[in-house]
Amino acid sequence: MPSRVKVEEYQEIKAEVDELVGRINGRFGTAGYVPIHYVFRNLDRPHLLALYRRADVAMVTPIRDGLNLVCKEYVATKGEEPGALVLSEFAGSAAEMGEAVLVNPWSRDSLVEGLERAINMSDEDKTKMMSSLFERLSRYDNRSWSANFMSVLAEARRENRRGGGYTAVAEPDADELLEKARQARQVFLFMDYDGTLVPVADKPELAVPGEDVITLLRDMAAIPNFHVCVISGRDRAFLEEHLPAGIAVVTEHGASYRRVGGETFEHLVDASAYEALRDNIQGLMSDFERRIPGSKIEEKEFGTVWHYRMADPIFGYQQALVLADTLGALLQRTPLGVLTSKKAVEVRHMGANKGDAVRALLEEGGFDTASDIIITMGDDRTDEDMFRVYPAQNISISVSDSPVVASHIMEQPDLVGLLEHLARSSAGWQYRLWEN
Repeated sequence: MPSRVKVEEYQEIKAEVDELVGRINGRFGTAGYVPIHYVFRNLDRPHLLALYRRADVAMVTPIRDGLNLVCKEYVATKGEEPGALVLSEFAGSAAEMGEAVLVNPWSRDSLVEGLERAINMSDEDKTKMMSSLFERLSRYDNRSWSANFMSVLAEARRENRRGGGYTAVAEPDADELLEKARQARQVFLFMDYDGTLVPVADKPELAVPGEDVITLLRDMAAIPNFHVCVISGRDRAFLEEHLPAGIAVVTEHGASYRRVGGETFEHLVDASAYEALRDNIQGLMSDFERRIPGSKIEEKEFGTVWHYRMADPIFGYQQALVLADTLGALLQRTPLGVLTSKKAVEVRHMGANKGDAVRALLEEGGFDTASDIIITMGDDRTDEDMFRVYPAQNISISVSDSPVVASHIMEQPDLVGLLEHLARSSAGWQYRLWEN
């Protein structure tokens, strides 16, 4: 189907293709056999659709592409009939067509292997591929896309209006914060873990707190009117192993919590929903882990996370969208949901909410809006739920370039420095510990 025929680069490509087709047909063709039927002309829609329908394999291999509709036209025409799609991993459409045979167009070996796999695929596998792709294409068409876009845009507008009182300024004034802490009857501190207390690591298991962070948490917990809580997306095993016992801990975005000095964790959500779907969820994520080099699965008590921080950034992000969409279809009409965050796709219980966990701990601690203050700290969307709790008494600090509702923003090392200043000054004021 001729396109952009006046563009010089397109003319050069056509000349090269013409030459290649002629050379291949001349070498391998016989009186009764032509290897390549080369069609370069505009076709009416019925003729084009008939060719799609007849094709056993469609091969769409741009080296870089924003959005390619040919692959979607092929799927739309095939429906649930057997067919195979070989698609460049650099095509924009690859982000939502993960069932296709994805290839690297820069690698001849990858192209040959992909085409061979598609040709030798059984009719059962071809039908399964087309049915899955067709189902998603039918569900997420241009109308669905535009409706979703407008919905997200409207929600952003509502969020902006709701957050009218949250004008993020640079950094909180350390002396002013210290004065508020001194005047308060109780100070409740809720801090996220990854990206807030400790820097984000390529491998989650490497993001362990240093001795300085452990000392900081212990020092703050030792101040009588301070209530210290780490509220994280991490699971119980990791937090129990690496955090001191003298603080409260909330796991998996609010799924369970342990009180200060407690030995057991109380569930805030029902774990049975995840248990029933655990094998299906982990099986799906394992398939992506095998196909995407550098990706890794993290298993939790109430959910599972697929990390792709060490994968190719573009391909990893594209496949994260496919995984999130596929999981979303699997989890429909269940209390589980999909969370996309920094280089990760997570299945978690929708009832798990950091804001609800904060409210529960404040209620247990006897929080008084007239005499107490809250300091909340985090770096991603899940932390914004706790930023919204009692906004008049909440000093919210975001370690993010684009906070939505936080009242302050700052860099991660600076936040740790601020907490050290707060702990040192408060302890010195009450106990004169600064002399040690």
